[in-house]
Amino acid sequence: MDSGTGVLPPLCGHTNAVTSVTFSPDGTQIASASLDIIVRMWDAIVGHENRAPLRGHERLVTSVVYSPDGKRILSGSKDRTFRVWDPTLGIEILKPFRGHTDTILSVVISSNGECVASGSIDGSIRTRHAQTGCKGPTLQAQGTDRVQSIIFFPDGKCLASISHPDNRVRIWGVTVGAQFFSSVLRNSIALSPDGTLVTGH
Repeated sequence: MDSGTGVLPPLCGHTNAVTSVTFSPDGTQIASASLDIIVRMWDAIVGHENRAPLRGHERLVTSVVYSPDGKRILSGSKDRTFRVWDPTLGIEILKPFRGHTDTILSVVISSNGECVASGSIDGSIRTRHAQTGCKGPTLQAQGTDRVQSIIFFPDGKCLASISHPDNRVRIWGVTVGAQFFSSVLRNSIALSPDGTLVTGH
């Protein structure tokens, strides 16, 4: 890190455009996904790549996120798979999650680390148990609008999504697979820390 500005130098290593970047929960690591089909991991303090890249996706990687304990990395891809990795060993922990019929655009994990979810161009959100990979409910509204972004509520029992081109935010009950609420927003979505407010633009 540049001691004068407090800014990291450019993180160079990908050979194509970067699609998603995320910090580890403790802020010491960065993971990045790219059109080059690779997930790379970086030391957030010095800006150097410090672990072997995660390889396994067959097409561009669209979304990447750390688990709340920082011990796993989740990635989604145009190859329609959702993968869970051990970032230290550089290996997949579970078999790839399959089921989507088009590109995955967003992957998330609940704050308790028990449930993972993926949103896709196919208009569906698919949920899984994070430890076993067992299938949970598939969430899908009427129509074929792609799921652009998803986020869990703090308690892990509900999930918010925003779709395109209808720009509609939806609130889902994850365990029951039901839609609770729908309203028009724009392109992205965020929750307040306590999960009581939803905002978008």
